[in-house]
Amino acid sequence: MDTHPAALLSDKERKYGRQLAYRSTWFACISEVMYDHNAIIIIYLTLLGGSETLTMFTTSLVSLASMFFYMVFAALVDKIGLKKSAIIACFLGCAGFSVIALAPIAGKFSAPYVVLVGAIAYAISRVFYGVTWYPLLDMFLLPKERAGFFGFMRSSYLILSTVLFFLIGLIMGKNPPQWLLQIVIAITGFLILGRAYNMARFPGQVVQKKKVDFKKAFKISITNGPLISYSIYICCVTAAYSSILPVSIMNMKNYFNLPANTVQIVSSVYLIGSISGFAAFKQLIKFLGIRNLQIAIHLMFIFIPATLFFITKDSSFLVAKMTILLFLCQFCTSCYLCCFSLEMMSLAKPGNKTMATAVCSTYNSIGGAVGRIVTSIALGCGAFAQVWTYKGIEYSRFSTLYAIYAGVAAFFLILVVSIPSVVPKHHDYYNPGN
Repeated sequence: MDTHPAALLSDKERKYGRQLAYRSTWFACISEVMYDHNAIIIIYLTLLGGSETLTMFTTSLVSLASMFFYMVFAALVDKIGLKKSAIIACFLGCAGFSVIALAPIAGKFSAPYVVLVGAIAYAISRVFYGVTWYPLLDMFLLPKERAGFFGFMRSSYLILSTVLFFLIGLIMGKNPPQWLLQIVIAITGFLILGRAYNMARFPGQVVQKKKVDFKKAFKISITNGPLISYSIYICCVTAAYSSILPVSIMNMKNYFNLPANTVQIVSSVYLIGSISGFAAFKQLIKFLGIRNLQIAIHLMFIFIPATLFFITKDSSFLVAKMTILLFLCQFCTSCYLCCFSLEMMSLAKPGNKTMATAVCSTYNSIGGAVGRIVTSIALGCGAFAQVWTYKGIEYSRFSTLYAIYAGVAAFFLILVVSIPSVVPKHHDYYNPGN
């Protein structure tokens, strides 16, 4: 007999739960895409006088907050309830974006740091929300439904985001006024409340307040060999690739000196790569299998920054080449995230879902934080030459970073055996469900 909690619901109830989950992401996706993948926050910080170091550090805050708070929030969420925690997180995220939008009120000198404060609040809200997301999904999502659900969910919210950000890029012009960006950011924050409304209506048995044995739950997770080995792999790969996107945006804006609207349009066009990756994921799993797909993604995380290295100011079709490569980067990132979701939910032992996903997500966040913070420090302390020449061709500090990312990703190929689907036969819990 199937004891999965979603099996206790009817097909109609599970379908209703999936629809609510889709709607919740449609409301809040704008804030996530704007913060993680889009140029608006970076352009906004630049207008306010923020340095490259501060800008890069701001992009690392979600990963940094996850690294410190994910497992703590996992215990807290089980005490106060999943849905209540999710709603609190949404209101905190809305408040964070409101602070970002109002930052110029603080004055020219303080404004970038007020943005940082708002970004910290938003980052913490993302962690609080993230702890609740997978356990809530598990209430109405059967294992066999995961691949199709994650593929459609992420492709649909990215289609919505891409259309909106493309239109914003057309409206912005070469030098967007500050007030326009403030309005866009403020509306984006308000939309997060739509996520709270939908998540509060999720079907399934809600976890009641209870005393959580944090040590026991943590011990179960860290003694799950495949979970930890996969988490280490995820940490290392994320560290290698996570900075490619924000560094590329700064490269286009600060070194190639492309107009703001061009950077924004490129950033919305390469989101099509994310949409394509999520939409194609289910078919790619059927065609390649999850093992081969994950190995192919890792190889692409070497190829993409290595190719970006050779794009210089003198390159022909510069914008087109950057767009294509960032499209590929986002396509692979989407598939990578779907694989991560499947493997993480497959490795989490029944009864320990919240802590197991927290542990795995923490490792992923450590990788993202390390990758972006090291990049931020390198840019801030002048570790690399602003420009350097080889065989008459000028390269920038961003070119140096691309070469490092490619080299690190190549080195971590030695860890592919840590992927559960590469070595699926073991004595620990592993239930792919697909």
